[in-house]
Amino acid sequence: MGSSNYSTSQAQVTTLLFRYNLLSYIDGTYVVPPVYIADDKGNQLPNPNYKLWLRQDIIIRSAIMASVDPSIASLIAQAATAKNAWDSLQTIYANKSQARIFGLRELLSNIRQDSKSVSDYMKEIKSIADDLAASNSPLTNEELVIKVLSGLGAEYKETTRLYALVII
Repeated sequence: MGSSNYSTSQAQVTTLLFRYNLLSYIDGTYVVPPVYIADDKGNQLPNPNYKLWLRQDIIIRSAIMASVDPSIASLIAQAATAKNAWDSLQTIYANKSQARIFGLRELLSNIRQDSKSVSDYMKEIKSIADDLAASNSPLTNEELVIKVLSGLGAEYKETTRLYALVII
């Protein structure tokens, strides 16, 4: 997991945890059981539910640490729980993800067909559109059509003018 694929990795992890009914460990909905419980006589006994929670939380935290860049793993290692580790990741990568989205949209706005074939031009746009979708910032169909038409070469200007008239 890194800043360039954070959204995709986030979706993969949450889907996996959901599949195994463990998503509550990172989304804050799991209430951590008490470490000890009292028996009928008031004696404090280790809580088996806490032991289960702790074991699963450690496994999830370890999986999160194993999935991040080594430069980030040391920050995650200090987290007390899987939820703390997950929240740290979101804090670390959220701003980078926004910067990546901004950068991709900027890159997209500057693409022109120029001397490229229409096929290569379309592949370049599709690649960036796919990256934006993976970053949870997909282009609308209208944005995609406008982008494609606005960056075409001079030989397609009549086609793009007709399309603009149809849209209006």
